[in-house]
Amino acid sequence: MKNHKLNIFNFLFSAIILLISSQTTLAAEIPATTNQGIGVVDEERIFNEYSESQKAQKQIASLRSKIQDLLLQLNAEVEKSLQDKSLTDDQKEAKRKEAEQQFVAEKNKAEETADSLRKKIELSVYKAIKEEANMQNLSLILTKESALIGGKEITDDILSKLNK
Repeated sequence: MKNHKLNIFNFLFSAIILLISSQTTLAAEIPATTNQGIGVVDEERIFNEYSESQKAQKQIASLRSKIQDLLLQLNAEVEKSLQDKSLTDDQKEAKRKEAEQQFVAEKNKAEETADSLRKKIELSVYKAIKEEANMQNLSLILTKESALIGGKEITDDILSKLNK
């Protein structure tokens, strides 16, 4: 479960890093005469220690649990209707399709909620990274895993901003 959460966060965080590194406005905001440096962030720490990320993961886990419960309930209802000798094959198929549509609708709603939560986290992390990069005149931010040598560690600074 932790790896799945981390993979989701890694994907989002990589997108943030790509956005930052591709932002020409970031480079334009830092005067050319400054010593433009490289910042390094520990994405796993940010994911684990950012309070809003933790809340979002709990909400997503709850949504996932509700969807799994709904699937079990709908499967039981479909099985019951399949065993009901008073229903025609067409009625049984209609009940199955209705259950499938209900499940898909609820699943899509849960996915939209989860995506919204992830985007909110992504935006706040991106904003904190960008602000810290500007404050410290850093022109490039890399993940800890990407930087073999060098770079200024700014994870604590970003977490301080995020967890205010």
